[in-house]
Amino acid sequence: MSQLPGLHLRESHPQLCLTLRGETIEELSNAVRALSEYPADVIEFNAATFNGVSNFSQIGNALLLITSPLRDQRVVFSCPMAELPEYYQTQDDYYDILFFAIRTGLIDAVEIESTLDIDKIDELADEATEADIMPILTIRCDGPFSESDFADKLFSVVSEDIFAYHIICSPQSDEELAEIMECLHSCEAVHEDTQFIIETRGSYGKEALKNGNTFSSPILYAAPEETEDRLSVAELHDILQAK
Repeated sequence: MSQLPGLHLRESHPQLCLTLRGETIEELSNAVRALSEYPADVIEFNAATFNGVSNFSQIGNALLLITSPLRDQRVVFSCPMAELPEYYQTQDDYYDILFFAIRTGLIDAVEIESTLDIDKIDELADEATEADIMPILTIRCDGPFSESDFADKLFSVVSEDIFAYHIICSPQSDEELAEIMECLHSCEAVHEDTQFIIETRGSYGKEALKNGNTFSSPILYAAPEETEDRLSVAELHDILQAK
């Protein structure tokens, strides 16, 4: 099911997600103190650049630091493999990091890269579901967009056991976005209850959001201050309030 305790995905009421990063516990602590200034529903902890990512006790400390002061926000744990220190960019290290994060019981959802071996994806998804943590499979569509390549990638990884998918893409036009959405709708028609969290990168995605297009995504991503890829959390919050 796509509704698990703590994190509910509804297209009609998109949730605002703010990504939390920090190389050190001190940087994370400063970022956590600033969270009260931002109207975010979901906090994504990107652990890949945290200098304690290879030390499970440090990951645990970081999650305790992040989750302890939160009241209404939900926490998604992510760790993009390509952003890890090169030495730890292995399937086994990546799996172990996510498995530990799930076992802490401190998170509401975990992002799993679709490039991970299918057996490891299934094991992590099962472990998360058993712990009432939502597994989210991340599908990255880098480089020039091809509708056929996107469809092949999408349909090859969709699982009967995972219901939430984080699609990271960089459409450059209304036509490309329409093709992406058509592929997702085709997939939804085959796999009931499947939900797609759509994150567009680049200037086109930002302009689409400014014009009120939320891509039917139940979660939308923002930054504390506007970046090349993301609107500021304040501006995106105002856009959602006006819808």
